[in-house]
Amino acid sequence: MKKLFLSFIFALSALASQPDNITTYIFSNRPGIVANGTTIFAAPGAGTPFNNLQRGCVTWQLSYTAEGFTALNITLQQSGIGIQNNSPVVNTTWGVFNGSNQASTSIPMTNTAQDFYTARAFYPFVRVNLASATGTGTIVATLSCWSNINYAQEPREFDFSFRPAYQTSSKKVSLP
Repeated sequence: MKKLFLSFIFALSALASQPDNITTYIFSNRPGIVANGTTIFAAPGAGTPFNNLQRGCVTWQLSYTAEGFTALNITLQQSGIGIQNNSPVVNTTWGVFNGSNQASTSIPMTNTAQDFYTARAFYPFVRVNLASATGTGTIVATLSCWSNINYAQEPREFDFSFRPAYQTSSKKVSLP
């Protein structure tokens, strides 16, 4: 009975750490990239804003893998609420996401291979912006969010497993 109870508790904790939303952004200046239903954004450029008004996410993780670029600048941005036809819409002014940082690098991120940023803050609208990129390449960025403020520092490991036909490596990074 004790084993069954402990298994149940473990299963609940695993479910609690699942993101409330995962959005994938692909930035590329390579011709002919196909992404099975995921929009490919021009590199450099900004991704589609995530409307956080209904979801209420307060913990965020932005991770990415990149190949081909010799320099890049990728950041998480936030915007307030504007009103149009009596409905909330994204404000046209975007600022750098400023949250309490959780054991990760700071933004903007400039590593030309891979990186991640984790922080806590509430903003009505959030987007990923590839502000600059030098060379020819592709970036796959994943923005995950949790509405639970007690999410703490999970996950402890990030799987960078983006492997297009022209890239054959992957890497797992563990947090201290």
